[in-house]
Amino acid sequence: MKIRKFYPRQVLRALEGKDVQKIDNGQRKALVYFMKRSRKMNQEIFILNDATKSDFAGAVNKETAEAILANVTTKIFLKMPITA
Repeated sequence: MKIRKFYPRQVLRALEGKDVQKIDNGQRKALVYFMKRSRKMNQEIFILNDATKSDFAGAVNKETAEAILANVTTKIFLKMPITA
């Protein structure tokens, strides 16, 4: 029996709900790994932020819009399949 040191689903569950800007480099690489292979693993990964259209209504130029995006919280959400 093969003993694994890397359990992908446990690592993925540990990333859920974390702020993308506050994760370390190893977690960022794991997130990229999962985003590339999520379909094969039957998982859905969403990276959502709390910015709304009304936040961008006052943005006059591109720099202002980028400043708004830099200040919003971006979190990781998962949709796990239902297992029987």
